Amino acid sequence: MNPTTTSDFGDNLTAIFRRGLSGVVVPKVEGPGELASVNARIDSRASKTGLDPGAIEMMATIETALGVRAVYDVASVGGHLNRLCFGSVDFALDLGLDRPDEKGASEILLWAKSQLVLASWVAGLEPPHDGAYSNYLDLEGLTCEARQSRRSVSRANT
Repeated sequence: MNPTTTSDFGDNLTAIFRRGLSGVVVPKVEGPGELASVNARIDSRASKTGLDPGAIEMMATIETALGVRAVYDVASVGGHLNRLCFGSVDFALDLGLDRPDEKGASEILLWAKSQLVLASWVAGLEPPHDGAYSNYLDLEGLTCEARQSRRSVSRANT
């Protein structure tokens, strides 16, 4: 779907409401108000289409510095929100960082990922979904970054 701030978002949300819908991914979330609005729209669309609103989960993707700044408020929105996701490539672009780094995630990326882990833990959400690794030919870099991410989530869940 397109971000909630675009004119296409409402049409996107309407288009996906079909039998079997189990969840939505909301991209580029920068504040809790966006998700409160999506929660209300999910409930409204579900009642109009005969779907069980309780069966529809929401994942919010944090992809900007503003999103990371607001992540604790975003994580506590409640409703359909069950998980956060980190958009590392867009986050790096937002900050003008080189991405990916051959030695795994940079300190700022690890810090941002850690914020999602902590915010998820505090809000009682599922552990966050890590973002895509864009250099698909670099298996060593992918392995290194996956291990870094796994360690941060594992430590928070122990």
